[in-house]
Amino acid sequence: MVETAGGLLAAGAHEDARRVLSYLQKTQLPDGHWPQNMWLDGSPYWNGIQMDETALPILLVGLARREKALVEGDVTRFWPMVRKAAGYLARSGPVSPQDRWEEDPGYTPFTVAAEIAALLTAAELADLNHDASVATHLREIADVWNDSIERWMYMSATDWCHRFNVDGYYVRIAPKQTGGGGPKRQEDVRVKNVTASEDTRLASHLISPDALALVRFGLRAADDPRIIATAKVIDALLKLDTPTGPTWHRYNDDGYGEHEDGSPFDGTGIGRGWPLLTGERAHYELAAGRITEAKGLLTTLESFANESGLISEQVWDSPTYRNANCILAVRPGQRCHWCGRTPNTSSCNVH
Repeated sequence: MVETAGGLLAAGAHEDARRVLSYLQKTQLPDGHWPQNMWLDGSPYWNGIQMDETALPILLVGLARREKALVEGDVTRFWPMVRKAAGYLARSGPVSPQDRWEEDPGYTPFTVAAEIAALLTAAELADLNHDASVATHLREIADVWNDSIERWMYMSATDWCHRFNVDGYYVRIAPKQTGGGGPKRQEDVRVKNVTASEDTRLASHLISPDALALVRFGLRAADDPRIIATAKVIDALLKLDTPTGPTWHRYNDDGYGEHEDGSPFDGTGIGRGWPLLTGERAHYELAAGRITEAKGLLTTLESFANESGLISEQVWDSPTYRNANCILAVRPGQRCHWCGRTPNTSSCNVH
């Protein structure tokens, strides 16, 4: 919802963005966080906690202020919501019980970056509301967390460093106890949406475009050597070239998506490219000053939209077998998940 409100602000729909903030203020839980998801009346549906979901509303207040979307009195009006949310982050972060994909606990670049940026935004709002002691406290926490990012999530001297010829890289997720080098950097991370025999990976063997959030949230420069090295590993493992341009996978060995033959996700599958990540990469290219590359990614993102302008969660990246009657991805000898029959030709033509 907050991401959508950012789009509304970009489109100049200031009043709609303020309505989002009002809704968030009314649905905030007493301890300061928001539930993983909720009904329209604010009642929690699932009770998982994603720390970024507490950070992002704070950032929306800051963004709305910078875009001059707030009216007189809004800085004071929304301060209690921001103060409670910042307090929850300070008490409960930076480790999150779930990452932004609703999956794994630990230190994750996107979530930690959002938390730090939110604490700094809250500190600025604290100053505006004459709460200097809170502002100082939040900035001190943000500084400590920012200084700890590499200790928590940057790995060097791994086999992947040799494989991709880099000095190090930011991982997708690191266990809470990871840090300081040594064997803890090789601890296993549980991976969702895959079979039980495949559900663990070394922390050093999981990579995600989420690391580029460190640039988007202003914590690391686009030309930081550690970011450049991580982007190199991201592209080597996760980049998917489509006929209209590139997109990226959420992380290596992602199992959230349809099966290889196109049959529906049933707890396992094959994660495919996410158009969202094409947009996020464009933000990184802008930060790096590569305007032409960013515009090219915008064109690619537009190409993923259907006739109504909607963009799917994922894009198909496997061969599609076609004939005049069917465009299902069914191979000879495989059962068609629509009609239940097993074709003996290159596609199911019985519909």
